[in-house]
Amino acid sequence: MTTTLFNQVNKALDYKLTNSKLLAALALHDTDMNATQLAETILVSKAAVTSIIDKLEALHMVERRRSLKDRRSATIRMTDHGRSVVEDILNHEPLEDDA
Repeated sequence: MTTTLFNQVNKALDYKLTNSKLLAALALHDTDMNATQLAETILVSKAAVTSIIDKLEALHMVERRRSLKDRRSATIRMTDHGRSVVEDILNHEPLEDDA
């Protein structure tokens, strides 16, 4: 199990995902959230989660969906590209040379 986790973290780094970006991507993989919910889920401040979302957005992994009722409110959702990146990381099997 430790080897699998190590391989997954290394694979995440191939996608330029630090630990905090990886945690956010994993949290958003199955459900949409607002920034406050995401911050509470991955145990970071709201200011930190805003930066993480900005970076994931720059990598085309997530997108913000603004509310029509309140433009200050946005739902963060995983893009198809982001979903495929997370699935690649979770399903990463090390090559013979990696073992």
